Amino acid sequence: MLRRVLHTTVVAAGIVFAQAGAANAYPWPLRPFDVPHPVRSVLGDPRTMFVRDAAMPAGGPGTFSFHNGVDIDAPSGTPVYPVVSGSVDAVIGRVGVLVRSTRGRLFLYYHLRPDVHKGEQVIAERTVLGRVAIWADELHFSEFDRGRIANPLLRGHLTPYRDTTKPTVAYIQFRDPRGDQLSALDLHGRVEIVANAYDTPVPAARERGRRYKVSGYVRDRFSVVPAAVSWTLFRWRGGTVVPERTVVDFRRRFLPPRRSFWRIYARGTYANRPEFGQRFYKNMPGVFLFRLTPAFLNTERLRDGLYIVKVTATDVRGNTGSLSARFMIQNHHGA
Repeated sequence: MLRRVLHTTVVAAGIVFAQAGAANAYPWPLRPFDVPHPVRSVLGDPRTMFVRDAAMPAGGPGTFSFHNGVDIDAPSGTPVYPVVSGSVDAVIGRVGVLVRSTRGRLFLYYHLRPDVHKGEQVIAERTVLGRVAIWADELHFSEFDRGRIANPLLRGHLTPYRDTTKPTVAYIQFRDPRGDQLSALDLHGRVEIVANAYDTPVPAARERGRRYKVSGYVRDRFSVVPAAVSWTLFRWRGGTVVPERTVVDFRRRFLPPRRSFWRIYARGTYANRPEFGQRFYKNMPGVFLFRLTPAFLNTERLRDGLYIVKVTATDVRGNTGSLSARFMIQNHHGA
């Protein structure tokens, strides 16, 4: 429902992000307005709905897309306020409100029961747009600036927001064209390199000596995707073979269209709280696998020997985490 609304009401897939700092900073849509709130899903997170059971290999068929906003933890009944003043552009059934600011920006508030009507004037931090729905326990928040999707966690948008944690690159895999895992000791032919990378949001941020708590509310702190993933290939003691390449960057590039989902994410990826075969696994964390080489690495074009691949994950505030893995190319051994 949300994806269809965004496609038809706001913009089509493939539009560019608003640049960081292009919009005036605004407060949080929940009280307290001047304190960071826990975020449990970010822009670019995989959204997966598999037709098959979880026992089947996670690669489809199903519905797959990129998350186009942030999900903010909030218990049922939490009042939601506009971050800027403006007018209600649309009321989306019983689940969402779209507000147009006086400067033309659009803000989507989703997973709430609306208390306003189309055309109504609303005031930042004063008008109650609605209350978080009992089934959601989160507020989905998206920003659109002059027809472009803006990442709400970049500087110049949701304020204050702090992120001091480093993303993690957990492991690197090598696969053959069929998707079977290969030994790093004996790679040959066409090889796919896959990296597991994630970021861990700050559970509850401190601001001005106060600590925000969701009263009586406990939420699993699932990881989210990094804002950017890149990689470099070196020959052992022999210099750079492949200069740094960016797999995806959710900070300043195009929001990838749905058809690019399995080009960026590798088979085995699934969302936090995934859905398999119409069964919802509410308390299960997701797996985020990135395809470093969607066109495959042709090892026959490289000399046999020892190589190093380095993967770097970066968050919206520039914190980075890296992991390197060694592997041996042996196309001509025994020849």
